[in-house]
Amino acid sequence: SILLMNTSALELFGIDPEKKLPGMSFPSLMPSPLLDPDSGAPIAVEEHPLRKAAKGVITTGYETGIMDRTGSVRYILINASPIVNKNGESIAAIMVCTDISEKRRIEDAMNRVNRKLNMLTSITRNEIQNQGFVLLGYLEICKSIATEPEVITFLDKIQERVNQLNAHISNTRNFQDMGVNPPKWQNLREVYIFAASHVKLSEVNHVQEIGSYEVFADLFFEKALTNILNNAITHGGNVSMITAFTEERGLDLVLIITDDGCGIDSERKEQIFLHGYPSNQGFGLFFAREVLSITGLMIAETGEAGSGARFEITIPKGKFRIIRESEDSAGN
Repeated sequence: SILLMNTSALELFGIDPEKKLPGMSFPSLMPSPLLDPDSGAPIAVEEHPLRKAAKGVITTGYETGIMDRTGSVRYILINASPIVNKNGESIAAIMVCTDISEKRRIEDAMNRVNRKLNMLTSITRNEIQNQGFVLLGYLEICKSIATEPEVITFLDKIQERVNQLNAHISNTRNFQDMGVNPPKWQNLREVYIFAASHVKLSEVNHVQEIGSYEVFADLFFEKALTNILNNAITHGGNVSMITAFTEERGLDLVLIITDDGCGIDSERKEQIFLHGYPSNQGFGLFFAREVLSITGLMIAETGEAGSGARFEITIPKGKFRIIRESEDSAGN
Protein backbone atom coordinates (compact mmCIF):
# COMPACT_ATOMS: atom_id res chain seq x y z
CA SER A 1 0.00 0.00 0.00
CA ILE A 2 1.05 3.61 -0.58
CA LEU A 3 2.63 5.57 2.27
CA LEU A 4 3.48 8.83 0.52
CA MET A 5 3.58 10.45 -2.94
CA ASN A 6 4.99 13.93 -3.53
CA THR A 7 3.21 16.63 -5.51
CA SER A 8 5.13 15.96 -8.72
CA ALA A 9 4.22 12.27 -8.61
CA LEU A 10 0.55 13.08 -8.04
CA GLU A 11 0.61 15.44 -11.02
CA LEU A 12 2.52 12.96 -13.21
CA PHE A 13 -0.01 10.19 -12.61
CA GLY A 14 -3.03 12.46 -12.59
CA ILE A 15 -4.04 11.66 -9.00
CA ASP A 16 -6.26 14.02 -7.01
CA PRO A 17 -4.00 15.68 -4.41
CA GLU A 18 -6.93 15.63 -1.96
CA LYS A 19 -7.15 11.86 -2.06
CA LYS A 20 -6.05 10.10 1.11
CA LEU A 21 -3.25 7.80 0.00
CA PRO A 22 -2.13 5.76 3.04
CA GLY A 23 -3.50 2.23 2.79
CA MET A 24 -4.37 2.45 -0.93
CA SER A 25 -2.67 0.17 -3.46
CA PHE A 26 -0.63 1.76 -6.23
CA PRO A 27 -2.48 -0.03 -9.11
CA SER A 28 -5.83 1.22 -7.82
CA LEU A 29 -4.60 4.81 -8.11
CA MET A 30 -3.31 4.52 -11.62
CA PRO A 31 -5.46 5.57 -14.59
CA SER A 32 -4.01 2.62 -16.55
CA PRO A 33 -1.48 -0.21 -16.10
CA LEU A 34 2.11 0.44 -17.09
CA LEU A 35 2.57 -0.01 -20.84
CA ASP A 36 5.38 -1.33 -22.97
CA PRO A 37 6.83 1.88 -24.52
CA ASP A 38 7.10 0.31 -27.99
CA SER A 39 4.14 -2.06 -28.36
CA GLY A 40 1.73 -0.32 -25.98
CA ALA A 41 0.81 -3.65 -24.40
CA PRO A 42 0.20 -3.74 -20.63
CA ILE A 43 3.15 -4.88 -18.53
CA ALA A 44 2.58 -7.93 -16.33
CA VAL A 45 1.88 -7.05 -12.69
CA GLU A 46 4.84 -9.12 -11.48
CA GLU A 47 7.15 -7.01 -13.67
CA HIS A 48 6.09 -3.75 -12.02
CA PRO A 49 9.25 -2.09 -10.61
CA LEU A 50 7.53 -1.19 -7.34
CA ARG A 51 6.36 -4.75 -6.77
CA LYS A 52 9.84 -6.07 -7.56
CA ALA A 53 11.40 -3.48 -5.22
CA ALA A 54 9.12 -4.70 -2.43
CA LYS A 55 10.71 -8.12 -2.95
CA GLY A 56 14.22 -6.70 -2.70
CA VAL A 57 14.94 -6.23 -6.42
CA ILE A 58 16.50 -2.94 -7.59
CA THR A 59 15.31 -1.51 -10.92
CA THR A 60 17.19 1.25 -12.74
CA GLY A 61 16.50 3.04 -16.02
CA TYR A 62 13.19 1.27 -16.66
CA GLU A 63 11.29 2.98 -19.50
CA THR A 64 7.56 2.53 -19.64
CA GLY A 65 4.39 4.29 -20.71
CA ILE A 66 1.16 5.14 -18.97
CA MET A 67 -2.13 6.43 -20.32
CA ASP A 68 -3.22 9.54 -18.44
CA ARG A 69 -6.81 10.50 -17.72
CA THR A 70 -7.06 12.40 -21.02
CA GLY A 71 -6.22 9.26 -23.01
CA SER A 72 -2.72 10.39 -23.98
CA VAL A 73 0.29 8.16 -23.43
CA ARG A 74 3.06 9.63 -21.26
CA TYR A 75 6.48 8.05 -21.07
CA ILE A 76 8.28 7.73 -17.76
CA LEU A 77 11.67 6.52 -16.57
CA ILE A 78 11.52 4.52 -13.35
CA ASN A 79 14.15 3.76 -10.72
CA ALA A 80 12.94 1.64 -7.82
CA SER A 81 14.71 0.28 -4.78
CA PRO A 82 13.84 -1.60 -1.60
CA ILE A 83 14.15 0.05 1.81
CA VAL A 84 15.72 -2.38 4.27
CA ASN A 85 16.02 -2.53 8.03
CA LYS A 86 19.24 -3.09 9.95
CA ASN A 87 18.89 -6.82 9.35
CA GLY A 88 18.80 -6.33 5.59
CA GLU A 89 15.11 -7.21 5.35
CA SER A 90 12.88 -5.32 2.92
CA ILE A 91 10.33 -3.29 4.86
CA ALA A 92 9.24 -0.85 2.14
CA ALA A 93 10.06 0.33 -1.35
CA ILE A 94 10.70 3.69 -3.00
CA MET A 95 10.12 4.53 -6.67
CA VAL A 96 11.39 7.63 -8.47
CA CYS A 97 9.69 8.50 -11.78
CA THR A 98 10.87 10.98 -14.39
CA ASP A 99 8.58 12.24 -17.14
CA ILE A 100 10.47 11.68 -20.42
CA SER A 101 7.52 12.26 -22.74
CA GLU A 102 9.06 15.31 -24.42
CA LYS A 103 12.39 13.54 -24.84
CA ARG A 104 10.60 10.55 -26.37
CA ARG A 105 8.62 12.78 -28.77
CA ILE A 106 11.81 14.47 -29.93
CA GLU A 107 13.53 11.10 -30.44
CA ASP A 108 10.55 9.75 -32.40
CA ALA A 109 10.52 12.85 -34.61
CA MET A 110 14.26 12.57 -35.25
CA ASN A 111 13.87 8.90 -36.12
CA ARG A 112 11.16 9.74 -38.64
CA VAL A 113 13.33 12.43 -40.20
CA ASN A 114 16.30 10.05 -40.37
CA ARG A 115 14.18 7.40 -42.07
CA LYS A 116 13.06 9.90 -44.70
CA LEU A 117 16.60 11.17 -45.24
CA ASN A 118 17.88 7.62 -45.58
CA MET A 119 15.16 6.86 -48.12
CA LEU A 120 16.07 9.95 -50.19
CA THR A 121 19.77 9.15 -49.92
CA SER A 122 19.14 5.58 -51.07
CA ILE A 123 17.11 6.77 -54.09
CA THR A 124 19.78 9.34 -55.02
CA ARG A 125 22.56 6.77 -54.65
CA ASN A 126 20.75 4.29 -56.89
CA GLU A 127 20.17 6.94 -59.55
CA ILE A 128 23.84 7.98 -59.53
CA GLN A 129 24.94 4.35 -59.76
CA ASN A 130 22.55 3.71 -62.67
CA GLN A 131 23.94 6.70 -64.55
CA GLY A 132 27.47 5.51 -63.77
CA PHE A 133 26.76 2.12 -65.32
CA VAL A 134 25.30 3.82 -68.40
CA LEU A 135 28.42 5.96 -68.67
CA LEU A 136 30.63 2.86 -68.44
CA GLY A 137 28.65 1.32 -71.28
CA TYR A 138 29.22 4.33 -73.52
CA LEU A 139 32.93 4.30 -72.60
CA GLU A 140 33.21 0.69 -73.74
CA ILE A 141 31.58 1.63 -77.04
CA CYS A 142 33.98 4.56 -77.45
CA LYS A 143 36.99 2.32 -76.74
CA SER A 144 35.81 -0.23 -79.30
CA ILE A 145 35.70 2.36 -82.11
CA ALA A 146 38.68 4.49 -81.03
CA THR A 147 41.83 4.01 -83.11
CA GLU A 148 44.30 6.47 -81.63
CA PRO A 149 46.30 5.06 -78.66
CA GLU A 150 46.26 8.43 -76.91
CA VAL A 151 42.46 8.57 -77.03
CA ILE A 152 42.19 5.01 -75.72
CA THR A 153 44.52 5.93 -72.84
CA PHE A 154 42.30 8.86 -71.86
CA LEU A 155 39.19 6.67 -72.10
CA ASP A 156 40.84 4.14 -69.77
CA LYS A 157 41.54 6.90 -67.27
CA ILE A 158 37.92 8.08 -67.44
CA GLN A 159 36.72 4.51 -66.95
CA GLU A 160 38.95 4.14 -63.90
CA ARG A 161 37.53 7.32 -62.36
CA VAL A 162 33.94 6.25 -63.00
CA ASN A 163 34.66 2.90 -61.32
CA GLN A 164 36.10 4.75 -58.33
CA LEU A 165 33.02 6.96 -58.21
CA ASN A 166 30.74 3.91 -58.22
CA ALA A 167 32.80 2.35 -55.41
CA HIS A 168 32.53 5.52 -53.31
CA ILE A 169 28.78 5.71 -53.89
CA SER A 170 28.45 2.07 -52.77
CA ASN A 171 30.45 2.83 -49.63
CA THR A 172 28.09 5.64 -48.68
CA ARG A 173 25.54 2.94 -47.84
CA ASN A 174 27.72 1.95 -44.89
CA PHE A 175 27.93 5.54 -43.62
CA GLN A 176 24.20 6.02 -44.14
CA ASP A 177 23.40 3.05 -41.90
CA MET A 178 26.22 3.55 -39.40
CA GLY A 179 24.90 4.47 -35.97
CA VAL A 180 21.23 4.32 -37.10
CA ASN A 181 20.54 1.20 -35.05
CA PRO A 182 21.62 1.15 -31.40
CA PRO A 183 24.91 -0.58 -30.51
CA LYS A 184 24.68 -3.98 -28.86
CA TRP A 185 26.78 -6.51 -26.97
CA GLN A 186 28.63 -8.75 -29.44
CA ASN A 187 30.79 -11.83 -28.97
CA LEU A 188 34.25 -10.55 -29.86
CA ARG A 189 35.67 -13.86 -31.03
CA GLU A 190 32.64 -14.66 -33.20
CA VAL A 191 32.57 -11.21 -34.79
CA TYR A 192 36.27 -11.45 -35.63
CA ILE A 193 35.83 -14.92 -37.19
CA PHE A 194 32.94 -13.64 -39.32
CA ALA A 195 35.00 -10.58 -40.33
CA ALA A 196 37.93 -12.79 -41.36
CA SER A 197 35.61 -14.96 -43.46
CA HIS A 198 35.11 -12.00 -45.84
CA VAL A 199 38.86 -11.62 -46.44
CA LYS A 200 41.01 -13.68 -48.78
CA LEU A 201 43.32 -15.39 -46.30
CA SER A 202 43.91 -18.65 -48.17
CA GLU A 203 47.61 -17.84 -48.71
CA VAL A 204 48.16 -16.47 -45.21
CA ASN A 205 48.88 -18.30 -41.97
CA HIS A 206 46.09 -16.93 -39.79
CA VAL A 207 46.19 -17.36 -36.00
CA GLN A 208 43.33 -16.28 -33.75
CA GLU A 209 43.71 -16.32 -29.96
CA ILE A 210 40.89 -14.04 -28.85
CA GLY A 211 39.54 -14.45 -25.33
CA SER A 212 35.95 -14.96 -24.26
CA TYR A 213 34.59 -11.42 -24.21
CA GLU A 214 31.58 -9.46 -25.33
CA VAL A 215 32.08 -5.93 -26.66
CA PHE A 216 29.52 -3.13 -26.77
CA ALA A 217 29.87 -1.85 -30.34
CA ASP A 218 28.03 -0.55 -33.37
CA LEU A 219 26.48 -3.13 -35.67
CA PHE A 220 29.19 -2.36 -38.25
CA PHE A 221 31.87 -3.64 -35.87
CA GLU A 222 32.33 -6.73 -38.05
CA LYS A 223 32.77 -4.56 -41.17
CA ALA A 224 35.36 -2.46 -39.33
CA LEU A 225 37.41 -5.57 -38.51
CA THR A 226 37.06 -6.76 -42.11
CA ASN A 227 38.52 -3.45 -43.32
CA ILE A 228 41.49 -3.80 -40.95
CA LEU A 229 42.25 -7.30 -42.22
CA ASN A 230 41.76 -6.22 -45.84
CA ASN A 231 44.24 -3.41 -45.25
CA ALA A 232 46.88 -5.94 -44.19
CA ILE A 233 46.38 -8.03 -47.32
CA THR A 234 46.15 -5.06 -49.70
CA HIS A 235 48.87 -2.77 -48.36
CA GLY A 236 51.06 -5.00 -46.21
CA GLY A 237 53.29 -6.25 -48.99
CA ASN A 238 54.16 -9.94 -48.85
CA VAL A 239 52.10 -10.82 -45.80
CA SER A 240 52.33 -14.47 -44.78
CA MET A 241 51.12 -14.30 -41.16
CA ILE A 242 48.23 -12.51 -39.44
CA THR A 243 47.69 -12.91 -35.71
CA ALA A 244 44.80 -11.65 -33.58
CA PHE A 245 44.73 -11.85 -29.79
CA THR A 246 43.45 -10.01 -26.72
CA GLU A 247 45.08 -8.78 -23.56
CA GLU A 248 43.86 -6.84 -20.56
CA ARG A 249 45.76 -3.66 -19.67
CA GLY A 250 44.72 -2.11 -16.42
CA LEU A 251 40.98 -1.52 -16.71
CA ASP A 252 40.94 -1.82 -20.51
CA LEU A 253 40.76 -4.69 -22.97
CA VAL A 254 42.94 -4.50 -26.09
CA LEU A 255 42.32 -6.41 -29.32
CA ILE A 256 45.60 -6.67 -31.23
CA ILE A 257 45.88 -7.57 -34.93
CA THR A 258 49.40 -7.98 -36.33
CA ASP A 259 50.95 -9.00 -39.63
CA ASP A 260 54.47 -9.69 -40.86
CA GLY A 261 54.34 -7.34 -43.82
CA CYS A 262 56.30 -4.19 -44.56
CA GLY A 263 54.87 -2.20 -41.65
CA ILE A 264 53.97 1.49 -41.54
CA ASP A 265 56.37 4.44 -41.26
CA SER A 266 55.96 6.61 -38.17
CA GLU A 267 54.89 9.67 -40.21
CA ARG A 268 52.02 7.68 -41.75
CA LYS A 269 50.59 6.11 -38.60
CA GLU A 270 47.85 8.73 -38.36
CA GLN A 271 47.50 9.41 -42.08
CA ILE A 272 46.31 5.84 -42.75
CA PHE A 273 43.09 6.65 -40.87
CA LEU A 274 42.28 9.64 -43.08
CA HIS A 275 39.50 9.45 -45.63
CA GLY A 276 40.79 8.38 -49.05
CA TYR A 277 44.30 7.50 -47.87
CA PRO A 278 46.32 6.23 -49.65
CA SER A 279 45.76 7.81 -53.06
CA ASN A 280 41.99 8.09 -52.81
CA GLN A 281 41.56 4.37 -52.12
CA GLY A 282 38.25 4.65 -50.30
CA PHE A 283 37.00 4.48 -46.73
CA GLY A 284 39.01 1.50 -45.35
CA LEU A 285 40.63 2.36 -42.03
CA PHE A 286 38.81 5.69 -41.88
CA PHE A 287 35.51 3.80 -41.76
CA ALA A 288 36.90 1.40 -39.15
CA ARG A 289 37.93 4.24 -36.81
CA GLU A 290 34.58 6.00 -37.22
CA VAL A 291 32.63 2.83 -36.39
CA LEU A 292 34.75 2.06 -33.34
CA SER A 293 34.48 5.61 -32.00
CA ILE A 294 30.67 5.41 -31.83
CA THR A 295 30.92 3.48 -28.55
CA GLY A 296 34.24 4.91 -27.38
CA LEU A 297 36.56 2.26 -28.81
CA MET A 298 39.93 3.55 -30.07
CA ILE A 299 42.30 2.21 -32.72
CA ALA A 300 46.00 2.97 -33.27
CA GLU A 301 48.81 1.50 -35.34
CA THR A 302 51.76 0.75 -33.03
CA GLY A 303 54.04 -1.50 -35.09
CA GLU A 304 57.58 -0.83 -36.28
CA ALA A 305 58.28 -0.08 -39.94
CA GLY A 306 59.86 -3.11 -41.57
CA SER A 307 58.51 -5.48 -38.91
CA GLY A 308 54.86 -5.55 -39.88
CA ALA A 309 51.77 -3.60 -38.90
CA ARG A 310 50.20 -3.81 -35.43
CA PHE A 311 46.70 -2.48 -34.92
CA GLU A 312 45.54 -2.08 -31.33
CA ILE A 313 41.84 -1.58 -30.60
CA THR A 314 41.39 -0.33 -27.03
CA ILE A 315 38.06 -1.23 -25.44
CA PRO A 316 37.58 0.78 -22.24
CA LYS A 317 36.07 -0.44 -19.01
CA GLY A 318 32.30 -0.71 -19.26
CA LYS A 319 32.42 -1.49 -22.98
CA PHE A 320 33.49 -5.13 -22.57
CA ARG A 321 32.55 -8.00 -20.31
CA ILE A 322 33.86 -11.50 -19.74
CA ILE A 323 31.77 -14.42 -21.00
CA ARG A 324 31.47 -17.27 -18.57
CA GLU A 325 32.57 -20.63 -20.02
CA SER A 326 29.05 -22.07 -19.91
CA GLU A 327 27.71 -19.10 -21.91
CA ASP A 328 30.57 -19.30 -24.40
CA SER A 329 30.00 -23.02 -24.96
CA ALA A 330 26.27 -22.49 -25.40
CA GLY A 331 26.92 -19.75 -27.96
CA ASN A 332 29.27 -21.98 -29.94
